[in-house]
Amino acid sequence: MQYHADNIVSGLAHNASHNCCALEVLVTARDWPQRDAFLAVLRQRLGEEAQRAAWYPGSEQRMAAFRRGFPQVG
Repeated sequence: MQYHADNIVSGLAHNASHNCCALEVLVTARDWPQRDAFLAVLRQRLGEEAQRAAWYPGSEQRMAAFRRGFPQVG
């Protein structure tokens, strides 16, 4: 699980996720027995990742708008 969580996080974090091929959606089977355990590992790994600077023009404004629309995300 750790290996796959590391791969997902590196895909998200690479270039501050400003690549057209950056990971954006993770789909899992609702009834997968290891789903909750995997998502916990993934959340932990995401929490450990260093924050990247939003350098792409307009990113800060889009992120602020996203956070207003989804305050539970943080």
